[in-house]
Amino acid sequence: MHTRSAAATSSSRPSPVDSGLDAATSPQRRGLRLLPRGGTPLATLLPLAALLLLAAPLPVACTPVEQVDSFASGASGASGASDRADPPTGVTPILLKTRSRLVGSFSSAGQADADSNFRAIDLHMVPIWTDRADGPWLYVEQAVAEARDRPYRQRIYRLLPVHAANGRDAVLSVVHTLPGDPLAFAGAWRTPEAFEAIAPGELEVLEGCSVTLEADGPRRIHGTTADRTCRSTFGGAAYTTSEVELFDDRIETLDRGYDADGVQVWGSEHGPYRFDRVTTRRTSE
Repeated sequence: MHTRSAAATSSSRPSPVDSGLDAATSPQRRGLRLLPRGGTPLATLLPLAALLLLAAPLPVACTPVEQVDSFASGASGASGASDRADPPTGVTPILLKTRSRLVGSFSSAGQADADSNFRAIDLHMVPIWTDRADGPWLYVEQAVAEARDRPYRQRIYRLLPVHAANGRDAVLSVVHTLPGDPLAFAGAWRTPEAFEAIAPGELEVLEGCSVTLEADGPRRIHGTTADRTCRSTFGGAAYTTSEVELFDDRIETLDRGYDADGVQVWGSEHGPYRFDRVTTRRTSE
């Protein structure tokens, strides 16, 4: 979800660290391996109806996307773990389900109405660069409901099929920052064609802050970070952790910051944020 989904500080202020899909370790650290390279691009593997269903819906180390090499090269970033990959083009059921559950518009307004510990946050995720075979790519935007024109989080997620340590298919969400002033793209979830003005090579990867998602039964997809890999200095933190759960009708996320001794210094103390699905996707996308 970081998308890059929101969490709260103990005062219910949205976390500045990307939640949901934004923070985790590299595939190598978590015993992951990329699926075999080759295969057919996503757009040619799915019938049109399925494509329409799917497509419609803090300071950390950064690496330019053009340096995202092969895992086989053994390259590693400053964090000692690598988010770099020459991604496969294979498509797996878990990849398609993850994409389907991420794409859309979501809101935590219902939770905020019922519990004053949470704020009303809008979350939008839309597919971009849908003609590329190295995705899926998603634009993610989050904003406090009363300040929708000034989102506090804007990221691009790249979803890659991987194998988890247990051998099961999983999804690695690699989180990227936008070039220049992100607010230039505020509201671009309504017009995803705006991203044709930039290319993946202009993005930067948030090192150590990817998250790996696996199916946990037929209804739930769950992902967490590994320990101490997503570094941050915000609010006295040394690192952050994230948890995300994807359901058909909602996304739940929980972000927390910890100091070097493992003591929580910010993040929700009242459980995860719950983003209820408001719409699926734009049929024109």
